[in-house]
Amino acid sequence: MKAPRESGMALPLALWFMALALTLIGLYVFQARTEQMQANAWRRQVQATALTRASVTYALARLQAPDPAMRWAADGSPKQWTFAGAQLDVTIRAEAGKWDLNAGALPVFQAWMQGQHWSPELQADLLQRIQARRQAFTSTTGTAEFRSVLELEESPLLSTDAGAGLQDVATVTTHQLLPDTRFAGTAMRVAMGATGNFDRATVWSGQPVTIRVTGSLPDGFKWTDVTTVTATWP
Repeated sequence: MKAPRESGMALPLALWFMALALTLIGLYVFQARTEQMQANAWRRQVQATALTRASVTYALARLQAPDPAMRWAADGSPKQWTFAGAQLDVTIRAEAGKWDLNAGALPVFQAWMQGQHWSPELQADLLQRIQARRQAFTSTTGTAEFRSVLELEESPLLSTDAGAGLQDVATVTTHQLLPDTRFAGTAMRVAMGATGNFDRATVWSGQPVTIRVTGSLPDGFKWTDVTTVTATWP
């Protein structure tokens, strides 16, 4: 016959073991689900990267298509295509059709901002930043030119959407006073005061272009990637 003290300890001890077992099972399930979520996120990212590269390759091929009806223009007009079950929106813009931060005519950029209905405060802030960088560079203080459009996006007044729009029309690679109207978008041509119809020029080998890819996977995962490459072909 067990002593009363030993009998009274059996139930709490059993409950303690049950609670410990349930805790361990819960931790195992949580870890398994976390690892599955991480694996899914990694799989989606790998898919997005592969589809972006495929889109860039496809866009470059369409830029040099022998048939003018199949050839894509590098003026920022949106193009859609489906690949491996994903919906992909692709835009191509030749850097020559953009306004250069280091050398572009400031009135043109201001006119473009006005066309976007940006606030006077934002316009003044961006123009001041551009002028300050140019003056510092020309005065040989050692300050470098703009190396990326992202540097101008440091303005606290610039929203994310406005910054994305800025990348589509601004560049640091051409050092042109004015964008090439054959590649410029409609809003930029209006800012330049260019009227009439312009033939869309064919991108030549060695010309830098920016390709924006916005994709959507069948499970709803979406992403956007912007790549600047040099168009090269024989």
